Amino acid sequence: TTIKGPIYDNYTIRQNRIKEEFISIFDKHRGRLLVIGEPGMGKTTLLLQLAIKYLEREDHSIPIIINIASWRERFSSIKEWFEELLPQMGFSKSLVAVMVKENRILPLFDGLDELVVEQRKAFLEALGEYGAISNIKYVVCSRKSEYFKTVDAPVFCQVEVEPLTLPQVKRRLKKIEAPESKGLLHAILNDKLLAEAIKVPFYLNTA
Repeated sequence: TTIKGPIYDNYTIRQNRIKEEFISIFDKHRGRLLVIGEPGMGKTTLLLQLAIKYLEREDHSIPIIINIASWRERFSSIKEWFEELLPQMGFSKSLVAVMVKENRILPLFDGLDELVVEQRKAFLEALGEYGAISNIKYVVCSRKSEYFKTVDAPVFCQVEVEPLTLPQVKRRLKKIEAPESKGLLHAILNDKLLAEAIKVPFYLNTA
């Protein structure tokens, strides 16, 4: 499906069901997802949660979070990139050769927005060629605004990570029995700017 076209299956995942439903969406859409959202929304955390759920299955594939910023146009394919990159991440070259040959890698590509603008199209085209094999699975993660400046990603579903709502923030703070949480709760009730900023998970965790 064309990600920037009409949305045919649009619904919101409940906060307490994210881990279970995210991997269900991954399965439903043949293991090819695009995750977008603004900075600090928890996109990378979502990738980590997917990796953990996938490992629990004892599947033959190994989920690996890969920083897209390390991609270069000199690579003739995604597999060639893996063969150079994974040994730098601690994998033996012999193991990487087997993993690449047998398609045992479940790449969770993080940070499309961190790749040089001129190289994003080449990366997504290479990803499309990599996905020519039907059983290949992967996830691409990007900041929302940067993604919409490039070509469509070769995926079957888009997941957008949205800000928290103020009621969600309040419920979380009320569950934490600490003076600091009560002070923060009081502050957001009286400071509109703080109340808006704290909807971003990163800022809430920092606070």
